[in-house]
Amino acid sequence: MSTLGSSKTATLFCTPALLFDCLPPSGFPSMLPSSVPYSVNELCDTDIFCPAITYVDPAFKNPRASNLSAGVERQFSQDWSLSANYVYVHSGRLRTGGFSTTQWARNVVVDRYDQFGRAIVQPSPFGGPAGIDPTIAAGGFGTSELGSFSHGNYHEVTAGVQKRFSNHYQFFANYTLAGNKDNTSSERDTDSFFGPQDPFNLNLDYGRNGLDIRDQFKAAVVANLRYGLVLSSTVQAHSGFAYPAYTEPGSAGDLNGDFVTNQFSNNDRPIVTENGKPFLLSRYPTRQPGFFETDFRISKAVRFAERYQIQLLADFFNLFNTEQLSSNPDVNGFVSNQLSGIPKAGQMLAPGIAYGHLDQIAPGGTPFAVQFAARLEF
Repeated sequence: MSTLGSSKTATLFCTPALLFDCLPPSGFPSMLPSSVPYSVNELCDTDIFCPAITYVDPAFKNPRASNLSAGVERQFSQDWSLSANYVYVHSGRLRTGGFSTTQWARNVVVDRYDQFGRAIVQPSPFGGPAGIDPTIAAGGFGTSELGSFSHGNYHEVTAGVQKRFSNHYQFFANYTLAGNKDNTSSERDTDSFFGPQDPFNLNLDYGRNGLDIRDQFKAAVVANLRYGLVLSSTVQAHSGFAYPAYTEPGSAGDLNGDFVTNQFSNNDRPIVTENGKPFLLSRYPTRQPGFFETDFRISKAVRFAERYQIQLLADFFNLFNTEQLSSNPDVNGFVSNQLSGIPKAGQMLAPGIAYGHLDQIAPGGTPFAVQFAARLEF
């Protein structure tokens, strides 16, 4: 190897006794020549193969979000009030493809459309899909597209009750009913491993995404008692996050023949047949377990002298030691390509995998814990 203009050469990282000779056999490693006797559009017919590119749509645009909210509040006594609010958010121009977890390959030729309107890709005589542009690699062989054609919609309705501080205590509670849907965009859901299953019909995948939480409840109370004691508590409860269902990895899960894989999963959706009626399984057909947690605090102020005060605190986290488990979908989220019903936790729907098996602490979950503190104020 030339060392920056010097006539000396050096061999780097050579371990002939362990792996291979310092002079590799022909073809390993493969060294591309600095020049070739053919043009770029002829590469596909050589041992170099077709170039794999990431193509950015010329009409790519930055995302845009529109918000609409409306609310009403009614005070029905001196201290108590009720409120209701509605929020709608429409997000447009969201990212489509362009990342290893959301591949979007459009250099394919459609052979036909199945009963669900999904494009089935025409195979190449040499294996894999046939490409519309024969001068670059077909979909599934490293060529991918980046566009801004996805969109999402979020709806939320919240009802709450609140009591201002009086008679030594204050209180609030609210309940939220919400829905979060998109057509296969990971602009907001960065943990998604889904790209469009149909390269030309993004709306075929429109449905709830990984950020969808259907129900949420929050409440808090603060009470001043005798002898300077202050009690406070918060309660949180919500339905589980949406849980995905991935087809089997490799060629077994490639149902439309485009050879596209998002790191470890295919874009294609399994077929479910219930009561004789087939349909495509949605991206997130089930949910993680629900979440519930209560935190509690006791505090007391002790005064001495004229300017000094000690705050004694005791905090209890997850007061009732509620079990907070979840499933890692990257390990337990796989199902077979033909199903007789919506997947349920514990079912063996792919070889050696119990779908939705609980194997980790839920995000935000904590075990029961106690914390004591003292704070001097002066």
